[in-house]
Amino acid sequence: MVLKWEAAYGKSYQVQTSGDATNWTPIYTTTTGDGATDDLVISGSGRYVRVYMTVRGTAYGYSLYELEVYGTGGPTPTNTAVGPTATRTNTPVGPTATPTRTNTSVPATATRTNTPAIPTATSVSTGNGSVWMGHNWNITSGGMAGVAPGSPSNIFVDANGYLHMKITNSGGSWTAAETFTQDKIGFGTYQWQIEGNVDNMDKATVLGLFPYGPVAGIGGDGEDEIDIELSKWNNTCSCNADFTFWPATGHGNLGPAEDLFNFSLGGGNLVTARFVWRSNSIVGYVMSGLVPIGNAPTNILRTFSFTPTDYTSRIPQVALPLGINFWAFQTTPATNQEVILRNFQYVP
Repeated sequence: MVLKWEAAYGKSYQVQTSGDATNWTPIYTTTTGDGATDDLVISGSGRYVRVYMTVRGTAYGYSLYELEVYGTGGPTPTNTAVGPTATRTNTPVGPTATPTRTNTSVPATATRTNTPAIPTATSVSTGNGSVWMGHNWNITSGGMAGVAPGSPSNIFVDANGYLHMKITNSGGSWTAAETFTQDKIGFGTYQWQIEGNVDNMDKATVLGLFPYGPVAGIGGDGEDEIDIELSKWNNTCSCNADFTFWPATGHGNLGPAEDLFNFSLGGGNLVTARFVWRSNSIVGYVMSGLVPIGNAPTNILRTFSFTPTDYTSRIPQVALPLGINFWAFQTTPATNQEVILRNFQYVP
């Protein structure tokens, strides 16, 4: 078996097999994984195989890029590029191996550093994006999700107050964009009005809109995160968007509630993304056009409602920093990419 990691690797993990996808048997265990490529000589039998990760090698989650399994049936490996699961349901995923697609895989040699804090937010947006929509933002320089590091030069605010985010190639070096609020935001309605060809972006491009606790030391990988993501995930799914709602601190083993879907703007380039986060529910919306935050959802292209009975475990229960990132999944895009966020609004 060969495991190929991106820079966010598993330090402790098991390789497990199963005959029924319910009862799993460990056939290999390590607590000293060091990333890169693990070429494992192991034996076992079963119809299914999985990698069950328990301890991260970095602060940024897990990113297993490829899994190769060599059996006795022949020399040809089964190559599985890890991406979002092709079949999703609108019910929480039960205990399983730690998900491999996260917003926090760090490219090799990159380190996450943030721009200096600004003492107080104002209603005036700054051109470099460090103050926008009444919040101070830490702009990532270095390690972030995907295969391209973050660069502050890929984020700016124009004369209209619109936030621009880019993925760019400069002399063969690709960089992406990511930013987090310095303050933490809790239960309420979150809304972004977006301009761009976001229903048909390059296959590797991802726009993520997400409260995210681990960046502030709240919860771990696969916890305290609420995602609206617009992406084709490098064509690893028949989709161009998803809602992914992760559980509260200490309950990452429960896995996320997810909805993978396709939407079309019919040739338009304006979309409104919204979710309403309460202690016992999260409801997400993608709507065509620009819908005011005070209006009931209209022009709905997709909605996903998550109302679990065990909501204190399944739904984040504390205020979290808000993240926005524009990044490259598994590979770089064919050309430079740009998206425009006309605004972000929050109503408690």
